[in-house]
Amino acid sequence: PARVCSRGAVVALSGSRTPRHTAHHRIPRRVLARAAQTGVLAVSFKVKNAMSAKLTPVRLTYALMHCKLMTLNAQSGIMGLGVPAYRPTNLVLEFPDDAPPAAGAATLWVHAHIQNHKLHVRDTPGSPNGFPRAGILDTDSGEPYYTELERARDPMAALKMQQRYWPHLGALRLRLGVSGQTVDWMFLKDYSQYSPEGGFVDSVAISRESMQQFALSRKITLTLEIPPGDSTIIIRSVVLAYPHTEA
Repeated sequence: PARVCSRGAVVALSGSRTPRHTAHHRIPRRVLARAAQTGVLAVSFKVKNAMSAKLTPVRLTYALMHCKLMTLNAQSGIMGLGVPAYRPTNLVLEFPDDAPPAAGAATLWVHAHIQNHKLHVRDTPGSPNGFPRAGILDTDSGEPYYTELERARDPMAALKMQQRYWPHLGALRLRLGVSGQTVDWMFLKDYSQYSPEGGFVDSVAISRESMQQFALSRKITLTLEIPPGDSTIIIRSVVLAYPHTEA
């Protein structure tokens, strides 16, 4: 704002009975940073030595941050990208670009082919009123309803190893650094209505506080934990984007 007007400048306004006064006030970056967390910047004005005042227009001008965008794919030279992954395995993602300190939260997108990604199963059997039996009644085969439901989810479940560590065997877990702090689980959604031919895309937010650990080295390393199982998982690409203030 200091480039376009000076404090206490007077601007003539045609058709107005009095001149229009303009002024500016600098807002510290720390105040804007707090406002960015909530998405709202509240300001108030106190009028002195005047019965009334009309304040219009009121403009807020500030510099936009730059966006750092980094992509990893099969051509990036990262072992395990673009090929069927061993299960289980930890896929270490080292972004080779210079990474300026983050000024806000980052977003990570992962494009993956996940064979037999089945989280939910259509609940066709049920009571005459249309509500599911929920394990109370038996099915026509005489088995408990929940047993039939589990068999529908995975017909080969009895032959596979039993585990309770993963939400399901199509979920991936994101960690900071090399198997460091957990960020969140990915691919927990229900993709049963989508064709698996093009793969699935999921995203996860990484807080600004978590991104600060990469500020000194200016290199970002993340880890994708791939669960055990006998179906194919291929990580096609990974995209990381976050705001920064460097020119």
